[in-house]
Amino acid sequence: MSLIVGILARKILDTRGNPAVEAEVSLASGASGRAAVSSYDFETSKLHGIPRFNGKSTLQAATNIETIIAPMLIGIDALDQSSVDRTMLDLDATDNKANLGANAMLSVSLAVARAAADYLKIPLYRYIGGVNAKQMPTPMMKILNGGGHTGNNAGFQEFLIVPGGADSWSEALRMGAEVFHNLRTVLMSKGHNAATGADGGFVTELRSNEEALTCLVQAIQRAGYRPGRDVAVAINAAAERFHDAEADIYHLSGEGRVLSRTELINYYEDLIRRYPVISIEDGLTVDDWEGWQEMTDRLGHMVQLVGGELFATSLQRLRQGIRMRAANSVLIKPDQPGSITETLDCIETARRAGWAAVLSCYGGGADDDSMADLAVGVNAWQIKTGAPSLSGNEIKYKQLLDIEEGLNSAAHFDGWEAFGDFSAGNTIY
Repeated sequence: MSLIVGILARKILDTRGNPAVEAEVSLASGASGRAAVSSYDFETSKLHGIPRFNGKSTLQAATNIETIIAPMLIGIDALDQSSVDRTMLDLDATDNKANLGANAMLSVSLAVARAAADYLKIPLYRYIGGVNAKQMPTPMMKILNGGGHTGNNAGFQEFLIVPGGADSWSEALRMGAEVFHNLRTVLMSKGHNAATGADGGFVTELRSNEEALTCLVQAIQRAGYRPGRDVAVAINAAAERFHDAEADIYHLSGEGRVLSRTELINYYEDLIRRYPVISIEDGLTVDDWEGWQEMTDRLGHMVQLVGGELFATSLQRLRQGIRMRAANSVLIKPDQPGSITETLDCIETARRAGWAAVLSCYGGGADDDSMADLAVGVNAWQIKTGAPSLSGNEIKYKQLLDIEEGLNSAAHFDGWEAFGDFSAGNTIY
């Protein structure tokens, strides 16, 4: 009765008005599951089809689901997630999901898991993680945009807050929302606009990375919290965006800085010592493995160094980083590998190495809360989310609140412990 009997695909819009693809899987028992994934430009291949929606159409992805994927999955047991995902991987037969599209594959993979959970009449997080799924992740909330997201003079792409001083997920969410709204007041008091952009973070005329960090600290204080003790900050540098590959230098043009690899690491070290920074994502370009080793040797005892674009949730690249001691944690974006099975493999590999696996709510604004269940299902210590100002983010926040309520006294929230030793010393502002 748990055999797959039908798979449908829909072309929908996400919360940004961009195309997304939704898969719906039906089982012989009548159980079913849906999942949606946005059409967005990621490090893995997504099929945009014919040039509708400015080239972001999910027509081809939806067609692939119904004409290629569905015929091969009909009759497979939905409770055998590994077989479902392996069948799609074999069908695609590329390293970057170029044939079927990662959005098509992930939407089906998640929909099958939802249908299996529905068949068993248990929550998705319980289906993924079993009886010990109870960890509520510490959030890293993107509330201020820079770099390529805005065109302002802050070269780093994202500035985040981390309410690790909370005692529960619900309290962390409240603290993050309070800091977010106080940041609006801080920005306006400085004569900046307070419009929101990608993932709901503020987009404004920042003069430098340091001004962004200063504004975050002031917002934390204005909300009544202690920077570094109650709420810390994190950076997604996205250094690939300001790296000159030919000259092997980094241009923070808005600040008039031209830095070598070592000078950029020096710059990070200076910011870490003067601001309550607890995590830096993609601090160097993705091809500079030796540079990542140097950065980890120098800064890895001070802050979490996250490989996002560096690893692209690729098991092969992650294993190389672990061998070389390049970074000390990995960003997990399920839409990059394109299946639940590959995502779980990356998380397990990171954990065996003693690394943190930071689950990321993938880009775009698909109205889908499965990342909340996945975070709890894998007992993720941390989750990287958007600001509390878009419905695509709110639906995930609401699902985490519902899961916490359902777990009741069994819910576990680590707060700063999710960052290990990085919560002490230099992060106290």
